Amino acid sequence: MKIITGKTGKPHVTSADDRALNMAAWGNDGFLSGRYSEPQVVDANTMRIMPCDILFQGCHARILPGEYEDMAIESGAAGYNRIDRIVARYTIDDDGLEAMTLVVIKGDAVADSPTKPNYVVGTIGMDRIADMPLWTVPITGFTVGDPVAEAPILPCFEDKAGLRDVYTASEVDERIQVVENDVQSAFNVASRAMNEASDANNIAKNALSDAGAANDRAEDAYSTATSASKKADANEAELVKVTKIACAGRVISKAFSQKFTFTEGSLPIESTDTQTFTVPAGTNAVIGVVKSISSGCTFKAYDYTIKDGTCTFSVTASNEAPTKGSIVMVLICIAPALAMTGGVV
Repeated sequence: MKIITGKTGKPHVTSADDRALNMAAWGNDGFLSGRYSEPQVVDANTMRIMPCDILFQGCHARILPGEYEDMAIESGAAGYNRIDRIVARYTIDDDGLEAMTLVVIKGDAVADSPTKPNYVVGTIGMDRIADMPLWTVPITGFTVGDPVAEAPILPCFEDKAGLRDVYTASEVDERIQVVENDVQSAFNVASRAMNEASDANNIAKNALSDAGAANDRAEDAYSTATSASKKADANEAELVKVTKIACAGRVISKAFSQKFTFTEGSLPIESTDTQTFTVPAGTNAVIGVVKSISSGCTFKAYDYTIKDGTCTFSVTASNEAPTKGSIVMVLICIAPALAMTGGVV
């Protein structure tokens, strides 16, 4: 293990170390909240990128306050439409020097509905080039439209702390309703039993000749009432327990990116890539979100199993590119909040 925040007697903290820390803290790519200004259309050939901060696979880049960058947009043509894409491009050269620059990727001009141009799907630390899509720019004829953000705005840490509870209100209401119905049913049984006990006592009082039998019936009814009351008490305890569980909620125990690769082919070929990884204790679900996908590759589905702290995660895709396709997924591990804190309801 390598120590990062520690004195070793020689320079040892790298950009990759900082990226890893950012990934652990933020998890996703996007604009940092509170430090983002919308781009401005200067004219038909210029898009002005205003001060902003981004995180791309943990890599922090920014346009400083008071500064901006003008991006050249190629002129459109009458009767044609297209979509250009502005990306943040990470590069590393043969000497290991890294850079982040803004690049405009021109889309194809068509007469009807244009599509977004492809970008370089890469992994920092593994590939020499990797693009993070920031905005798309619609161009209709000679008119440049307002840019549309592709990257999300990341919540600040204060906001992230409020995202722990992932129970829906309907799920909580449904479970509470089940328990309330059980409690009501138990109380109904107890009420009927008490009524029977009262009837038995009346029979005992009014029919002295059958007092013995009436008393036996009364005792049985009281026994039934006692049992039903205990059941009602138990269900009341269950209601309290479920309420605590609802309050505790579920949490994101871990989130990270995982790359899956798929068979190449001139015609669409469907294949599945399966990978295993360790998940935090208490994890009982893993949610997969497609982060990026290579050209010619189509996402189909994913599936997973969790056993003894190990998740086996499979992604199925169709690839019609002559090279291996790839999909980068953000895998979100979900666990009950009490399982993460060691609490007991």
